Amino acid sequence: MRTRLAFAAIALATPALADVEAIHYGRSIVERTYAVIGPEVTDPGMRYAGNNLACASCHLDGGRTARGLALVGVSAKYPKPLPGGGAESLADRVNGCMIRSMNGRPLPEGGAEMRAVLAYLAMLTADAGSFGDPAEVPVPLPAAAAPDPVRGQRLYLAECAACHGADGGGMPNGRPGQALGYLHPPLWGPDSFNAGAGMHDRATAAAFIHDNMPLGTTAAAPVLTPQDAWDIAAFIEAQPRPPAPR
Repeated sequence: MRTRLAFAAIALATPALADVEAIHYGRSIVERTYAVIGPEVTDPGMRYAGNNLACASCHLDGGRTARGLALVGVSAKYPKPLPGGGAESLADRVNGCMIRSMNGRPLPEGGAEMRAVLAYLAMLTADAGSFGDPAEVPVPLPAAAAPDPVRGQRLYLAECAACHGADGGGMPNGRPGQALGYLHPPLWGPDSFNAGAGMHDRATAAAFIHDNMPLGTTAAAPVLTPQDAWDIAAFIEAQPRPPAPR
């Protein structure tokens, strides 16, 4: 069974975690980004995301799935020193995802949305010990051959297209303009993550694919071999998507 954090069981034990309303708002932003701050929401001022993905499109189960780009424990890792001096805050990291993975614009650091996301991440970190260190994602080593996007395309059509579409366009929950997002997200094209996103990195994508795909797979019982995962990642990486921000 996939390892996950029981949201309702978390004890809000410290003053920093006492704002339950903010935590739940943060959870809604992570799990239903498209409906709260997506490009199709009614209020233009709330359109921070530039695509109809959710943070949970990559951070599975709202960041509570081990080896699914988990967010449990991430609050304890920030601020992080930068090579050239200074430090990256967790708010900086969140906005990096907003700009790249969500192909959008930064959340105001003092705004309700950023405060809510940070409160949700802090709540997840409160139970980080139950996962060990889930945010460290092992990378599957390639097999004997180098990653092959041609073989990756064949595997994609056989293993991935039923959910993500032969054209990579995903499976939407509704019609354009309804702010309903996707049941299964697009992996390339104009409504996917841009070329600066972490998931556009072949190693990150290969690890994620190997440990989690097809949906329902676990790292303990993978369906795809490491070579399969690298080949599919190479194929997806080669497909068109919005450019990286300058």
